[in-house]
Amino acid sequence: GDSEQIKMLNVVASAGPGYQNDDPVELKRLPFARSVLADLGVKLENARFMVARGDSMEPTISDGSIVLVDVSFSRPKNDGIYVVVVGSEVRIKRVARGFGGSVTLVSDNERYPTETLAPPE
Repeated sequence: GDSEQIKMLNVVASAGPGYQNDDPVELKRLPFARSVLADLGVKLENARFMVARGDSMEPTISDGSIVLVDVSFSRPKNDGIYVVVVGSEVRIKRVARGFGGSVTLVSDNERYPTETLAPPE
């Protein structure tokens, strides 16, 4: 078949205020189409599922959605939606790269202000 089993982690990516996440643990594995991974350019060994909580990324990502994450990125390569670790908080936001290595975290609706993080945050 075209299906691969991808690890579902007990990590909550906050779309809103940050959530504390201790050591990520695999809860289970969920099937996902190998062809879609290839289309996305995500290698199987770098693919993880986690849950998005909060409303700051609506309508793009709803509260409680399971999101596919490519864990191979340590820094944003392009503007886009990323799971961002700030201290011990894990958040899911739209990221815009700025001058001097700064990044701006942007929500997909007006309920939350944008935040700019200077390196090395």
